[in-house]
Amino acid sequence: MPELVIKRNGLKEPYQKEKVINSLRKIGADEETINAVLRTLDEKFPQIVTTKKLYQEVFNLLKVKKSLLSTKYNLKNAISLLGPAGYSFEKFFAKVLTFYGYETKTNLFLAGKCLVYEIDILAKKESVDYIIECKFHNIFSKKETMKNILYVYGRFIDLKENFPQSQAWLVTNTKFTSEVIHFAECYNLKLTSWNWPADENLFNLIEKNKLYPITILTCCPKFVFKNLIKFEIILVKELLQKEKRLIKKIANISDQEINLMFEEALNLLNDQIMRSSN
Repeated sequence: MPELVIKRNGLKEPYQKEKVINSLRKIGADEETINAVLRTLDEKFPQIVTTKKLYQEVFNLLKVKKSLLSTKYNLKNAISLLGPAGYSFEKFFAKVLTFYGYETKTNLFLAGKCLVYEIDILAKKESVDYIIECKFHNIFSKKETMKNILYVYGRFIDLKENFPQSQAWLVTNTKFTSEVIHFAECYNLKLTSWNWPADENLFNLIEKNKLYPITILTCCPKFVFKNLIKFEIILVKELLQKEKRLIKKIANISDQEINLMFEEALNLLNDQIMRSSN
């Protein structure tokens, strides 16, 4: 039975069964499935195990038992596959915001009182301009520290001269330190991370309207995602709006692979329809 887990940054921490339980409940796993996963982890792993091995084992178990759950469990990893650079993550988050009523523009330059700044996303909603900085990390254990929030705040002070109805916003696919959260609350800066804030964190924003990135699909090799993202096909919803023959040409894959991809994508979105109707 695991007692310690080794994180990707090399640090060790106590194995917390509750984290596994919560992650499974988030994706809609029933108690029977959760208990089966926990029993396997207890039986299979020694006292010390890596988080990577734990994740892979849970993913494999879900794939055998309930393939849809394995796809949803893959969400955190799917976000990391939008790398290695942060450009695709910026485009992805902008697309998420459009589903919540924001007008968005990406990768533009804005002039402040003193300098001109490159902005990841400029989002507008209800007459407020949100000046968004996206920080993408391939390693989920990496947290956003004070360095970037101070940069966001300093830039915002200069830009506010020309954008009086604006708010600064820092977004990351990982987490924030407690100092970053405290600073943001003091100066009314907007934050979004995987688990912050409680109601509108990245996970909830995605899950509420099934705004999954195409990288969540488990049946595709990685080069397929790169090809699709080049053509601005970043969400699973967008994939299903295209004709199969077009996707086949862009992705450079076989008819069988196209059919598997569309089947998995449809299962993900149909799950939303079925749950909302119950």
